[in-house]
Amino acid sequence: MHQFIYLPDRQNHGAIFRQINPVINGQSLYASEWGYTTWNLDVYDLNNFRQALQLAFSQRDRLIGNQDGSFSSFQDLGRVLYFHTQLTTHDGAAIVDSNCFVDESDVPPIDTWFYFDQEKAILFCWIPKKYESVMQAAIDVEIMNSYHWLDEAGPLTHQKIVTAMVL
Repeated sequence: MHQFIYLPDRQNHGAIFRQINPVINGQSLYASEWGYTTWNLDVYDLNNFRQALQLAFSQRDRLIGNQDGSFSSFQDLGRVLYFHTQLTTHDGAAIVDSNCFVDESDVPPIDTWFYFDQEKAILFCWIPKKYESVMQAAIDVEIMNSYHWLDEAGPLTHQKIVTAMVL
């Protein structure tokens, strides 16, 4: 697994939530060049998202173990974002304004992913409160309307997730 180096003086948020870099078909998902993250694999291939998330889950379990505890305050700690994986311009606006929080293909970092709806090509991510403004900066400049805060765009779905997490 390739580890990226975080350089706090450059405010590069790219490495913080990319501690996991899954290998799919012998190739690392990410490459880091010139301080930003890009995909080594086809970002339009939905199977790459599905496989990457499965591998990330297995690596997370090994890194942090299974946590027993209450999720009742997870809403206070961050927000759920959903991302339309097939809507990207690769223009660099979102990566620049988010200080590399999203990658070159506008994808939020893998360590925030928690569900992928392959049928709809939608990736669900949990964005910690500290990085909400960083993610909002990406949302504000991304012209394809591919990012949405779930509590605003899908309040019923958001409530189902909140209810499931608290139980």
